[in-house]
Amino acid sequence: MNLGKIIIIAIDGATFDIILPMLEKGELPNFSKIMSGGVWGRMMSTYPPHTIPAWPVCASGKNPGKLGLFDFRANSHTSYDEGAVLTSRDIKTKLIWNILSERNKTVMVTAMPLTYPPVKVNGVMVSPVRLIEPDKLKTYPEGLFAELVKEIDLGSVLRQRRQFMEMHTSRIEGSLEAFLDTTINTSNLIIEKLTDIVIYLHSKNRYDFSMFMLPIDALQHHLWCFMDHGHPSYEPTLAKKYKNAVFDGYKSVDNALGRIFKALDDGNTTFFLVSDHGFGPLHHIFYANKWLMDNGFLKLKKGLQFTIKKKEVTISRVFEKLGSDFIADKLPKSIKIKTLPFLFKEVKPNSELIDWQNTKAYATSYAININLKGREPLGIVTTGNGYKRVVEELKSALYSQKDISGKQLIDKVLEKHELYSGPYVDEAPDLAIFFKNPRYSIRKDCLYPEIFRTLNTKDRLTGHHTSFPKGICIIKGPNIIPNGPINDPKIEDITPTALYLLNEPIPQDPVTQDPITQDIDGRILTEAITHEYTNSTPARFTNQQNGIIEYVEGEDFNEIDKNAVEEHLKQLGYLG
Repeated sequence: MNLGKIIIIAIDGATFDIILPMLEKGELPNFSKIMSGGVWGRMMSTYPPHTIPAWPVCASGKNPGKLGLFDFRANSHTSYDEGAVLTSRDIKTKLIWNILSERNKTVMVTAMPLTYPPVKVNGVMVSPVRLIEPDKLKTYPEGLFAELVKEIDLGSVLRQRRQFMEMHTSRIEGSLEAFLDTTINTSNLIIEKLTDIVIYLHSKNRYDFSMFMLPIDALQHHLWCFMDHGHPSYEPTLAKKYKNAVFDGYKSVDNALGRIFKALDDGNTTFFLVSDHGFGPLHHIFYANKWLMDNGFLKLKKGLQFTIKKKEVTISRVFEKLGSDFIADKLPKSIKIKTLPFLFKEVKPNSELIDWQNTKAYATSYAININLKGREPLGIVTTGNGYKRVVEELKSALYSQKDISGKQLIDKVLEKHELYSGPYVDEAPDLAIFFKNPRYSIRKDCLYPEIFRTLNTKDRLTGHHTSFPKGICIIKGPNIIPNGPINDPKIEDITPTALYLLNEPIPQDPVTQDPITQDIDGRILTEAITHEYTNSTPARFTNQQNGIIEYVEGEDFNEIDKNAVEEHLKQLGYLG
């Protein structure tokens, strides 16, 4: 029996819709190598198919109802502005690196979402780069950060990441072309430096388990339209420059895989290549709160809908607003970033715009909540029959809604108990909506005058994954059947499969102690594993929950970081 090591490479946003055509052209040799020698298939993600909750589900094997994670923000029912941005402290279960650390297995975790602040593991953890203050990047052990800055030239990626985030949060505003160039450069540099970190850490120590990120997500969000002539944001002049940007991003990942395989594949390692969701084009926006208004479920307050605020605007942005981009382009950067004070109108948050005493339902960033009495801050809908009646009215109206072309808009509407199980289901949004046409996505803005909007060439977010839940799953290793089957893998299957290949017990329900109702929801992908291994290694289960999770000391997000995170997530379409 050959146990070996497990390495999970998390390729954020990877889709076979891009990979397979590139394989046919011979453009991804390292993807080809691992797929031809292992098993692969399209893997179903969570709902919503977003970074959060998908990656914590992958690393726990449990559905979001057992994690208390349904999006990037906390329980959406406690605040009409959807609660605080989540940190690692909000995960209500142990993840695979916690479990293995308790069992004296060595682990390495790098750049995985929702690992800030880092936890103390039997090995190392590198939290994702902090957004605005990279000097506060945390690692475990804490001294590892200084070592990486020295050995990997981590400062270069921190500076590039800072520039990317500043453009996202409007600290430095520039042309669309400058923004796209920064997005590409940042993506490529992060992939390169994360690969450097992984290879360096493995050169210093042996790890039984590793999991790390290679991101392709942001590149597809912002540059999808330039490879798609039928996209409403397609712009021919920019397309000449950027038509291959997404494909080149996948080539960067493929090059990184080649370096990783060369350095780490000792013939005794099982590699998982997985993504948190698929990807595809975004053409149309459905303004759910406007729809709720038009259908009598939501009402706005009367009076001013804006506040007047003072804002510092860069000189570069002033010239752009005046239509003098050519002047801004010639200014030195030291002048471009200088600011001038301006007064501007800011839309009030939905919590202040909506008349909650006359509102039965409202949209979150990706779903619909009932304004329930005793749960929401100003709820009016009674529990029991009152709640059920509003749910049925919403379903009926949603199924009747036509899209821009006159076809049925909604494929299905599911209640939260149909999607999730576990002790935290009540914290989930009440209704999930699924579009028939995956080129639609939901937004919660209250003041847009129409129910629908079609994107145009000024939009910066042209690709999405809200309606593309199937990501990738590729597994290759000494106990994996070459070119074998893999039957409808789900993202929660990764952790139990990895634990089984390490011959480690899988957590089960501590009350029933029944493997059928085990604590982990995912299954072992036994069809992909050799009969030699499955015959000699029966699956084992345990109800032992040893130890507590310890975090590296330090503050959580400060106010600057919190605002920056929220703005970045809005730019990526996660916060509606």
